[in-house]
Amino acid sequence: MTKSLILKLSVLFFVSIFLTGCLTVEKKHYEYTLNADGSGSGKIVYENIVSTKDEEKDVSITDFAELMDGYINGDRFEGDNPNFTVTGKKLYEKNGQLWGEVTFTFANAMDAGILFEKDCNCTPVYVNISDFSEEFDASNSGVFLGAESKINLIKYPSGTKKIDFSTYVQRDLENTVSLLKLYNASK
Repeated sequence: MTKSLILKLSVLFFVSIFLTGCLTVEKKHYEYTLNADGSGSGKIVYENIVSTKDEEKDVSITDFAELMDGYINGDRFEGDNPNFTVTGKKLYEKNGQLWGEVTFTFANAMDAGILFEKDCNCTPVYVNISDFSEEFDASNSGVFLGAESKINLIKYPSGTKKIDFSTYVQRDLENTVSLLKLYNASK
């Protein structure tokens, strides 16, 4: 290894120890397709992936390394969602922002927080978003029940096989840094 490379790696290591930002996104879009047996597939789209500054310091390089090493090339998503079988991951530019996407399958709808009666179109379908540290945004066909209560469920009509909704993760982007430039430089 050259001295220059060793120096760069050492700096990155120490920066990552002392400056810990927060990798976050503005919004998430969820899509699920259910099969009659309770299995299904899903996709989560991450809109506007950003780095939150650490005490006004730009830590986007550290957060971009976490994104690439932990999520895209690593198994962080899989560790956080052990009952999903990941079928694809990708990053891309859209609307001048960095977006990400993870596709997956699951053997049981309950693993995705989806409550429905298997092989039956007789009861509503519910999606539990109580575990999300996110704010409900919208759904094309579901009704959010948490607007007037503390029950964070989305109700879909009986027989629903396609579920979609979006959430806000971080609305205030004032102290954030877009990761788009780092993504483009890494290609």
